[in-house]
Amino acid sequence: MKVGLICPYSLDVPGGVQSQVGLLADELRRRGDEALVVGPGEGTSEAGEIRVGRAVGMPGNGSVARLLIHPLLKRDFLAALNECDVLHVHEPTMPALGWWAAKSGLPQVHTYHADVAPSRRWLGRSVRAALPKPSYSTAVSAVAAANWGSELTLVPNAVGPPAISRDRVPGRVVLVGRDERRKGIQVLLEAWPVVRKEVPHAELHLTIRGPTQPGVVKHGTVTEAKKWELLGSAEVAVAPALFGESFGLVVAEALAAGAPLVMSDLKAFRDVAGSAGVVVPAGDSTALGAAVVALLLDKEERAFRSETGRATARRFRVSEVLTQYRELYQQAIEQAVQQAG
Repeated sequence: MKVGLICPYSLDVPGGVQSQVGLLADELRRRGDEALVVGPGEGTSEAGEIRVGRAVGMPGNGSVARLLIHPLLKRDFLAALNECDVLHVHEPTMPALGWWAAKSGLPQVHTYHADVAPSRRWLGRSVRAALPKPSYSTAVSAVAAANWGSELTLVPNAVGPPAISRDRVPGRVVLVGRDERRKGIQVLLEAWPVVRKEVPHAELHLTIRGPTQPGVVKHGTVTEAKKWELLGSAEVAVAPALFGESFGLVVAEALAAGAPLVMSDLKAFRDVAGSAGVVVPAGDSTALGAAVVALLLDKEERAFRSETGRATARRFRVSEVLTQYRELYQQAIEQAVQQAG
């Protein structure tokens, strides 16, 4: 089986959907299938990947999405899909690759990732209604599915095999996330002086750029290996997002790495972590700081949270997630054959 994985967001920059597409493609190849990743981008293409043109930044949901909107590239995009047996289209209502793929006539599975702002849901639903209906529509969470006003099959985001260290660094607190307001990094920075007062050896590691400050290390954008190294060495991981989270991939990754987790009280995070994470009100720096301090000072609680987190994260293993998708791929192909006959 040859699967075309369509990503609407630029492959030149890291992102949650891009990482999911890459994980699924790698797992397909590991199982002996072919996988072709197609998305915007101008950088060097990797094996099994086609970048079809420069993306343009478009603001939305507290972030900036880099999308391809150039209509003259439609022919090149469709030509790249000719040999695919089935398409897996991520965020099909986002311009423009999802729209083009939906009208390609190939069997396909659609996946919705985002928690769309209420003011924009009508637009997404209008676009979806105008597109040909796929064999199957899925969503990564109940939060993402709720945007569309109809039942979708829930298939969670996948977490790759964590390349982690088993040695926790005393006092190390890690936040993996982009430097966007909705990710709540500033809330943790506001709480940090209190954390340092109570736990003087505490050190905060962030995956953002910026000037250094006492007890804070900023790594900038990190590789997958570095991300897992940080999470695997953390005594506490933090997910302080404020809004706009449909799943919480950083939550699932922290759990998989066995990092005791403090997280915002968001439905998407609770659905992923269950009782494994310590929950605090979103945006409350006082509560966030107190929870981090409590975990840093309680070895037994950290051990409990670590074990519970790993057990919770098993259902997000990429092997488990791809098994669910692969069944949908096969069914979509079979349906197309029956309809053609």
